[in-house]
Amino acid sequence: MKHRILSLMLAALLLTGSSTACRRTAVEETASAEETAPQLLTHVYTETVLTLPEDYSYSGIVSSTADSVTLLGTRWMRAGDGENPRAQYENSVYESAQITFYTDDRQPLVTPLGTLSYDQYTTAPDGTGYGISSYYDENTGFSGFRIDRITGGVPETVCENIAVLFGVDDPSQAGRFFPAGLQTDTAGRLYIATHEALVVLNPDMIPVMRLDNLMGCQGMARRGEDIFLLYYDFEGNGGNVIAPILPEENKLGAPLALPEGIHAQSLYLGSGYDLYYLADGGFWGLHTGDTEGTLLMRMANSNLPDSFSDLAVLDAEHLFVRYNMGDTSTLALLTKGEDIDISSVTTLDMAILWQGSSDLNTAVVKYNKSHPNIRILLKDYNLLATEEENSVDRLLREIETGVYTPDLFYLSEEAVIRYLAERNLLQDFYPLLEGEEVFHADNLFGAVKNTYTTGGSDLYALPIYLELETVIADKTVIGDRESWTIEECLTLSEQMLTEGKYIPGEILMDMGNTVFSFIDWETYTCSFDTDLFRRFLAYVTTAVQEGEHKLAEMETDPENRYIPYLNGYLPAAVVEYSRPDQILSDILYFGDNKITVGYPTPDGTGGTRLRTSLTDVFMIAADCADTDAAWNFIKSAMPSAEDVWRLHGIAAWKHIFDAQIEEESGMYNFVRYDGGMSGSSQDFELAPDGTYRGRPGIKTTLTPEKAEAFKKLLETAGRPLSMGGDTGEITAIMEEEMSALIAGSCTPEECADRIQSRVSLWLAEHKN
Repeated sequence: MKHRILSLMLAALLLTGSSTACRRTAVEETASAEETAPQLLTHVYTETVLTLPEDYSYSGIVSSTADSVTLLGTRWMRAGDGENPRAQYENSVYESAQITFYTDDRQPLVTPLGTLSYDQYTTAPDGTGYGISSYYDENTGFSGFRIDRITGGVPETVCENIAVLFGVDDPSQAGRFFPAGLQTDTAGRLYIATHEALVVLNPDMIPVMRLDNLMGCQGMARRGEDIFLLYYDFEGNGGNVIAPILPEENKLGAPLALPEGIHAQSLYLGSGYDLYYLADGGFWGLHTGDTEGTLLMRMANSNLPDSFSDLAVLDAEHLFVRYNMGDTSTLALLTKGEDIDISSVTTLDMAILWQGSSDLNTAVVKYNKSHPNIRILLKDYNLLATEEENSVDRLLREIETGVYTPDLFYLSEEAVIRYLAERNLLQDFYPLLEGEEVFHADNLFGAVKNTYTTGGSDLYALPIYLELETVIADKTVIGDRESWTIEECLTLSEQMLTEGKYIPGEILMDMGNTVFSFIDWETYTCSFDTDLFRRFLAYVTTAVQEGEHKLAEMETDPENRYIPYLNGYLPAAVVEYSRPDQILSDILYFGDNKITVGYPTPDGTGGTRLRTSLTDVFMIAADCADTDAAWNFIKSAMPSAEDVWRLHGIAAWKHIFDAQIEEESGMYNFVRYDGGMSGSSQDFELAPDGTYRGRPGIKTTLTPEKAEAFKKLLETAGRPLSMGGDTGEITAIMEEEMSALIAGSCTPEECADRIQSRVSLWLAEHKN
């Protein structure tokens, strides 16, 4: 739950109304659907799964060449001695080995390293190994890391505590220096990176270079005779960079950075390109001086997840990866493959506006792997946007002209969803839900059916998870109402302001339920020149001033910043629910007096905003090539009762919500006290006199009983989509005119007239 201060209302106004244009005029067709229909899958790599020998487990990448990758493997032999469980763990016997896999048919090469386990390991060009392992001193309770030199499989400790290499002799501080990378160069120097510092040692283990306060070290890489540091550039423009380490000059060299506008998940070195990186669900290569990278692999087309836990570049056509799909970890060599002819299989095109969901990517990959005769193809319009045409405009243009007709949609833009539903371009889910044992309509929360149902009662969208945004209030102030009209809310707001309290203007300013309720999207007319809207503008002007005044008071007394809420200064607030523990957090405001009242609407029939976690929903096109295959894919993408541990929001299906609450009951605890609030997954204990930190406290814990009331909200929450057309330009008009009003440049009456005039003109221009 978060409370947004009134001084930020105009920014919120701009953000909540940023939907992009729904074009309503025909666009000249540039190509036929047959001409642009995909026949080949390009940028595809084939996968060879690697199996570690003799029960070894993966520990990390040691090195790679153009035709091989060497991994560190460790296998546990027996439990250690001692009564202390930590000592048993630390003293357990392990066997470590270098395991080299080749890109040709050679068998893996296993090189034993002895009975030690290493957190970081590297091999010098002369074959000498260096490893960093953790230690724990049972007598002092201190932990840290030491360095071993391994020659012929025999380890020799050359530094008992790496912290001393960074100028820290206090053993209690040794644990701060957690190793992030280990490399050697052709001169025999050893490079050690922690998350905050870097040190270079000569062959005698004497430091010859040290850099502190790096704050963003993420690893190191070796290419030829040079060692590079991977770190996050906080001082520059931000983002990951790789820079050569220059021991002779005691500094980092000029970084290899991505061109402006490219934001990568990770950077890598390898032969073939100066730099490799992961971005936008693809693997890219970059030559120095290029303004954009070269797409080498599209992960979804290669049946791979859109991110890897480890990756090593052998060259542009060979990669080593480690990735997770659910609870399964896979090691694999990837090889550049031929384009795949998909003309003989059933293909389902899915249009998306953002490839940011790992859940979506995982679902696509799993479905494609288990259905060889069906292929889900993703088309990410975010990657196709230009300065002249954004992603939404391009999607709608291609749909309108028949250039591209998706079978599935995974979208978030409210105006686009409304556009598709109003034109009967989507299939009804209700027939598909009939006869299902798990995914049937009665098992789906009413919030979804309330939100994604047309006037003809067709259910046209399904989310995986839910987020709710609504208004809670103190029932001692507003009574037992379950909803309110805009006028009722405004009347109470004016009364509260007179009494020295206020209801945030954002409750009235919400785009989907209040301000844009003054627009009739059926006739494309508006009524901002009414007394009600003028009253609203007058209230907002005063509320912003009061909010800024109260914000200044709270900032001067941060210890008691919650007291205005607890003492009733704020009788209503906007809350957002995206996790089960937030069911409890609204006690910060109103405790047992809390009721959920929802945003005000013209007719007072509701006003709880429903969003999906990750803000996306599944839809099936009316002319989908294979509805059964599309529905089977969507079902496979829905979480199961066993997946509650990885839910990113509130489950849309009742049985999963029940399992989620049951698993998390007792995990979330909150205590509210005079002056503040604390929340934790660990239990809180109030003092015998009922105080916490010396102040009266109230403790609460998530239980199935507390969740039951929230479950009722999930049944009734939601609203029909109320925004149509382009609200972004209208939002800009309102932001401009209301800024002038708050600055004192005009009266509420003048502001209302200007908004009415400008919005009326915009609506007339965009009608039909």
